[in-house]
Amino acid sequence: MDVPTPSTTPEPEHEGITKSIKDLDLLIRALLASLPASKPWHRQLRLYLLDADRLLQVWRMTVVMGRSDADILVAARDLLVPMRAANVYVGSGRADAGTKQAVHLGFSLAQRAVAGLETQDAQA
Repeated sequence: MDVPTPSTTPEPEHEGITKSIKDLDLLIRALLASLPASKPWHRQLRLYLLDADRLLQVWRMTVVMGRSDADILVAARDLLVPMRAANVYVGSGRADAGTKQAVHLGFSLAQRAVAGLETQDAQA
């Protein structure tokens, strides 16, 4: 007798979301790995990125668990908060150009994903 198990592959309409999650995950992990904790601005940026990493995992689990589109949108919007804070923080701080660009790219990815989800939600 076969026991049905929840699928770990996302539904076709969520493939773009899955790509955004993977890209953000790689970027956040790379930033965390490259940032030393030697200076106060490094430590503060790490806190923002650790919060973003945690919320990224929540977003990922929301998609994998097959939650509603509204729940997925809420999880994605929650991720925007620390990404926006990190983007503003490095923009006005002492971060090098590469770090600023990487954080900005992460924020842009999160923004585009939320915009896509909002468009998808509005069409439904």
